[in-house]
Amino acid sequence: MTARPNVIWIFGDQHRGQALGCEGDPNVQTPVLDEMAASGVRFTNAASGCPLCTPFRGSLITSRYIHHCVQRTPQHMDPELPVVTDVLNDHGYLTAYFGKWHLGGANRMIHVPREERGRFDIWLGYENINAQYDCWIHGHDLDGRDDAEPLTEKLEQYETDALTNRLIDFIRRYRDAQPFLPCSRSSRRTIPTWHRRSMRHATPLKISSCARMCRTSRGSQNDRVRIWQATTLRLRISIGMWGVSWRRCRSRASTRILT
Repeated sequence: MTARPNVIWIFGDQHRGQALGCEGDPNVQTPVLDEMAASGVRFTNAASGCPLCTPFRGSLITSRYIHHCVQRTPQHMDPELPVVTDVLNDHGYLTAYFGKWHLGGANRMIHVPREERGRFDIWLGYENINAQYDCWIHGHDLDGRDDAEPLTEKLEQYETDALTNRLIDFIRRYRDAQPFLPCSRSSRRTIPTWHRRSMRHATPLKISSCARMCRTSRGSQNDRVRIWQATTLRLRISIGMWGVSWRRCRSRASTRILT
């Protein structure tokens, strides 16, 4: 009987499908993701039923259309809905979740009750925050941890980097188990839709010029483009870090990676 593969599931918050080197975007460099795309399967016809944080995340977790799950941000997701972990837990997988949840019905840091954490064996995350250098997590694990407050543990560094370290620690510790671990990372800001449309076929110079057309209370549009590029870079570096760690611990042949 063929051994069941490990599954690593990673999704970057606010990371559009075009923001990849393999998609021809001249504004980002994503060699690790490009390598994965070249050696794997790309779902180029896949589309989001609702490209908003909570509805899209709810669809990923439940495999349901948004009108059978959650329709707006924020919105509380019914904990009785079937979730992807139900099947995996039943088949002997160790399931873990690290990062942003945003299915508890709030746009702030609230405590997510254990029964509303998607039935993951390990859950270390938070409801919602937009301060990546002041990020707090709570949750439960296999060592008896069961936090009752949302501000239980402050991450020691930039959120994406800290969550990557948690993922790497998980891989090292449970490499002999059958892990399934979706890891959600949050990038603080995104690019308005009208600007993203121009980015798909724009050069960096054109983006810089286009940025002058829009200014917000949070800084110039050019600043927002730089932030977007930087958060994409952090995701790329983090994926490279856990990829190296995984190759040292176990052959990639026994692993399926979903991004």
